[in-house]
Amino acid sequence: MAKEDKTPGANPAEIENLIEQIRGTNLDPRAKEKVERLLRTVLTLVELLQVKRSRMPFGLDENRNVPVFAGAATARFRCCFRAHPVQLGSVVAPVARACLVSLLTFFFLSYPALFAPSGPSHAAGLSQDGSHASEWRSAPEREAFIKKETMTRAGRAGLFLAVGLVHLLLFAFYPRERANLLFSLFAIGLSFVVFLTLLLAVNSYPPGTLLVLRIVFAAAIGFSSSVELAFLYAAFGVRAPKLFWVAAAGWVAYVLAEAGMLRGAFTWFAALNFFTAGESVRVTVQALRRRVDGAWIIGCGVFFTALVAPKEVLLTAGVPIPAVVSALIDQAYTLAIIVSISIYLARRFARTNRQIEAQLVQVQELSTRAIEQERKAAELQLQHEREQARLALIEAENERRAREMEEARLLQISLLPKRMPQAPGLEIAAYMKPAAEVGGDYYDFRLSRDGTLTVAVGDATGHGLKAGMMVTATKSLFETLAEQDEIPQILSQSSIALKRMNLRSLFMAMSLVKIRGLRMTVGAAGMPPVLIYRERRREVEEVAVYGLPLGSVTSYSYRQAELTLAEGDVVVMMSDGFPERFSRHNEMLGYDRVKEVLVEAADLGPHEIISRFVTIGEAWAEGHPQDDDVTFVVIRVRKDGRPTVLTLSDRH
Repeated sequence: MAKEDKTPGANPAEIENLIEQIRGTNLDPRAKEKVERLLRTVLTLVELLQVKRSRMPFGLDENRNVPVFAGAATARFRCCFRAHPVQLGSVVAPVARACLVSLLTFFFLSYPALFAPSGPSHAAGLSQDGSHASEWRSAPEREAFIKKETMTRAGRAGLFLAVGLVHLLLFAFYPRERANLLFSLFAIGLSFVVFLTLLLAVNSYPPGTLLVLRIVFAAAIGFSSSVELAFLYAAFGVRAPKLFWVAAAGWVAYVLAEAGMLRGAFTWFAALNFFTAGESVRVTVQALRRRVDGAWIIGCGVFFTALVAPKEVLLTAGVPIPAVVSALIDQAYTLAIIVSISIYLARRFARTNRQIEAQLVQVQELSTRAIEQERKAAELQLQHEREQARLALIEAENERRAREMEEARLLQISLLPKRMPQAPGLEIAAYMKPAAEVGGDYYDFRLSRDGTLTVAVGDATGHGLKAGMMVTATKSLFETLAEQDEIPQILSQSSIALKRMNLRSLFMAMSLVKIRGLRMTVGAAGMPPVLIYRERRREVEEVAVYGLPLGSVTSYSYRQAELTLAEGDVVVMMSDGFPERFSRHNEMLGYDRVKEVLVEAADLGPHEIISRFVTIGEAWAEGHPQDDDVTFVVIRVRKDGRPTVLTLSDRH
């Protein structure tokens, strides 16, 4: 026996007596109303607490019409409310708490039985109107059956509804994925089908209510079957065939047949189930043949779904099916298709995320490469612009130097004699070709009043502006000192003056010749020997007077040589540029070859002799560029004694 509750005030009869006593007092009516309302609220809570503590067996109520499960507390509260009418606001909180407790109790009691084997369905002993094909052995068996069916089917319906809502939310956040919408509709529709089978299995209803439930059941199962095929078409990228729309119209006709309670409606229902199963298998097999990614996952669920159609056909034909087999097929159909599609969509979602991540990584890499390429291109562009600027500066500098060199060249040309001197009994010709724009070679003449001809041939170290400066200084010194009789004195004074100019590594090599009549004096400061062709002996004589170049030292004793010329003799003064001319084979022309050419051309005039020297030099070089300045001064003693003058046009 249950232990008696000794809690003070826990007896509803005592609370009722207390209310009656308060009514008989002389208290203020408003105060009595508030106290009575408070006591009635306490009375309601006590009765609810007693309902929770009751040991009433789980099953039907006393009238065996209402299933007693979590709704038992609500039914008891409804009876209490009719017996004790109070204002609605005073019982809202207790009702809310009672509903919350009922829902939690329903969830925790139904969850363990989600995957429990189902009991007999209407197809295995329970007709569509709720009556049994055979009587139950006892009331406890019926109560146990109702309990099991309620736990299993309600839990499964809740699971399908939750899955459908989750995928509906996924579609709401990403509408482009239509598969989530179709699957959510399928899962929600399937949850209604399971819930309606629960209502039809455990309760008895009036004919009108039963007809409405059967119509809703037919609409729900037709809707879920059609959405299932639509999902497969969308998932596998297949266009819905015309037969699909015919089947959809068939489901509408089936719903109308249920509404009209026509015979053969269940046969039509089995045929539509058979078409849905066959079409699902066909679409899945085609997807497997086309190697659609993940088709095998949905195929597992479709295989179990296909078992429903043969079962319905056998039931329609009157073939009995064991209850256990029928229950397993029902559970495999509902669970397998939901689980397989959920796994497929989850796998598809995960793969899409991985692909997006891979693409993001690829995009990041490409962006990094693009940025790096842009950076390198910018650096190359900047480097190119800097190079262009440098080349522009170099070009500007070269143009400036070219202008300066041209000015220096014009200055150097202006320093050379504009006319050859008119010396009696002498033929004179001169030639100079610099290796650079401004050469270091120099020649000059001075004809004194007494008829003495002074000839200078110089070779400054280097080329360019510095050599031009040395030539300019030497020209000034020659103009000043050329009238002196002694060549060593002229060379010594010139060397001292150039040394004092502090031109550092610049020096001037020079040959000086003074001719008066047939008497010739020769002096040199680092120049090649003077060549004299003796006509009588038809041979070349070298006059070598050695000395240091001008500007190298301040105290040096230069020497001179005195010679006598004869009519027909030829005097050749030259710089080292001609005898030291190199060929493309890096071979030097040499002084011996110069002597041979002079012997061959000695009978010619001074101008022709120079032309022969130039021709021989160019032929020897064979296109090799000129390495040094080339200068010639050729003097021929005439036999008739009359002077011959060559103008500037004869000089190269």
